[in-house]
Amino acid sequence: MILGTVLLVSCAAQPTFPTSTDGSGVERPVGLVTGDVLEVEDGDTFVLGTVGREITIRLLGVNAPERDECFHDKAAAGLASYLDNRAVGVEDHGEDQFGRTLGYVWAGDTLVNLALVANGLAIATTPGDTDTWGPRLLAAEEAAYRARIGLWDQTACSGHATTDIDLSIDTAGHNPPGADDQVLDLEQVTIINNGDEAVDISGWVLRDESSAHRFRFPGGSVIGPGAAIQVTSDDPGWEPGGTPVWNNTGDMALLLTPDGGVTARQRYRP
Repeated sequence: MILGTVLLVSCAAQPTFPTSTDGSGVERPVGLVTGDVLEVEDGDTFVLGTVGREITIRLLGVNAPERDECFHDKAAAGLASYLDNRAVGVEDHGEDQFGRTLGYVWAGDTLVNLALVANGLAIATTPGDTDTWGPRLLAAEEAAYRARIGLWDQTACSGHATTDIDLSIDTAGHNPPGADDQVLDLEQVTIINNGDEAVDISGWVLRDESSAHRFRFPGGSVIGPGAAIQVTSDDPGWEPGGTPVWNNTGDMALLLTPDGGVTARQRYRP
């Protein structure tokens, strides 16, 4: 980890969860898997009861906060609000590694995946070439981020804004030449301090869009004005460590305060 420069943006909760914001006006397809919602597990997963069986549904193209993360409860409540007492249908896109059905979910005429992202209840994940709604999910995330709503609000986790901190993330070093697992010391992102005061980011977390990789800054991680910190993928602060962190096909770097507020965000595509 090399000391150097960083931009902070934090988060706030929304009191209501409208069922149409940027999730309506899309055509509900035919041939959906339909049933009754039996349980909402978190902000992007629920159990659907169909004829003779129960199916765990993982919403495709989104990632809501995990149970140990800030905004988890609000995201789960938001998903439950969208699904409550509405005709739910799932466009099945196969299973993930945990055996959950991946899908785009409609509640009535609302595309729930899109509504969650548009209202700041989940982030979008980098879409593949065949992800029908991927580009629109990315656009919805950008709009929510710029509007600072939901998990992007500067008071969502801490109760106060960090407007005096100006940090940013440079992801240009996410894909150095060579086999990814052989160049962990070269794969890196850089946190930059664009402000006029030093910023202590001890205990802060750098993570990818999937939350699968997390780096916690050790004590004494102070970035001077105009300076930066480079975090390489072989740094022992990563959990888990010893593997490539940043997807070459697209990813997002998020910088979180110790209480979980998003202070900086940088998405990249190939």
